Amino acid sequence: MLPHLGAAAYSGWRKRMLVTGSDDVGPEMNSGGAGYPSGRWWLLRENEKAFILHENGEKALYWMNEDPHQKRNGVEQAAPALIERMTNTTQAMKAAAGETRRKLEEA
Repeated sequence: MLPHLGAAAYSGWRKRMLVTGSDDVGPEMNSGGAGYPSGRWWLLRENEKAFILHENGEKALYWMNEDPHQKRNGVEQAAPALIERMTNTTQAMKAAAGETRRKLEEA
């Protein structure tokens, strides 16, 4: 399946994906992490962007083509409109299910 995911035939594939994590992956479990407090988090992957929204409201943005190991949080340098859109999309996807969620993944 992996070779096909990069093929042009999959150009209609989802545009974004949401990954959910829990307090099982807090700083005490992930010593190499950014030191965020334990709690739930949601990672929205969209093109080359990886946006993380933490339960406590903290945010992180990484440009994966430039920072694949997520070492430099780009939230402060990013346009406020981009952060707002990524936050709103993450929250909408968190709340959605079924066909509604699928539409958000493809939009």
